[in-house]
Amino acid sequence: SRNYSGNGHAATIFDPSAITPAECLELARCGVDAWNQWRDEFPGEPFLEVNVASFIGVDFVDEQIDFSGFRFDGVAFSKARFGWRQKFRHCRFGRADFSQAVFERAAHFEGSIFSTSDFQGVEFKGVAKFNSTLLGGTSKFQSCTFNDVALFSGACSTGDVHFDQSTFLKDALFLGVIFSNEASFECCDFKKDASFDGASIHLLRQAFRNPPYANSWAEIEKRIDNTGDSPHRFNRLYFNGARFGGRVIFRGREFAGRTGFDIGRTLRESRAKLVGGKEVSEEIYALRPVEFEIGRASCRERV
Repeated sequence: SRNYSGNGHAATIFDPSAITPAECLELARCGVDAWNQWRDEFPGEPFLEVNVASFIGVDFVDEQIDFSGFRFDGVAFSKARFGWRQKFRHCRFGRADFSQAVFERAAHFEGSIFSTSDFQGVEFKGVAKFNSTLLGGTSKFQSCTFNDVALFSGACSTGDVHFDQSTFLKDALFLGVIFSNEASFECCDFKKDASFDGASIHLLRQAFRNPPYANSWAEIEKRIDNTGDSPHRFNRLYFNGARFGGRVIFRGREFAGRTGFDIGRTLRESRAKLVGGKEVSEEIYALRPVEFEIGRASCRERV
């Protein structure tokens, strides 16, 4: 066993190579230094489900915990509820599961690095701040509700990223975002402006070279140098079935791959039926065209 302390709290982890959910909460209350000391001594392997930290269903609203700077490796926050004190700035995540969580106030993920991430079904009641995040692997933001402004400026997705069927009630700002592979916004509702403007490396460096963005931005710049990814270029980008209530802006962007504004599909119902004497599940989809309420999009090639 190991004893840790900090922030006026103490935690005893009886088997630090297999931490329990209750021990995770006790250790998190001790603060970033105690948590990272444990992770340095007992790293996890999230893809093999080894020593994954679990906060599933925890209500943090009355907790004093600030997660900024935590090294999580594998962590599960699904169905958790967060208040104004919980921030996730410049964290390092392995496989991170925030599915169906609720952020009662602003969600702070500025400068964090993910191996893979699952934010499916999350409700962001305040501003969602993902500026200069490095999203590795597959990133899932399907069926999210962004009640306030969504900020993804300077973020970099190294794999596929999916926002399908999410709702943006206020502005969605993706200034200089880098989608290295494929990005999908199928059947999203953008109630206000959706800005996907390009940006220069110099501008982004000036904005994100300092804390809390510095560590992730350094990694993003390394990737740009090694792969040729660009905050001016999109590869595969899909808005099938999306609805745009405000302006749609792509100034300073190059479209190097397919960009889709096709018919989208939303799942209407799943039902069982008999096929060859066996019961199988049949999914029924509703078809939806792209809609521009104000009748124009702004798009200009980079000179």
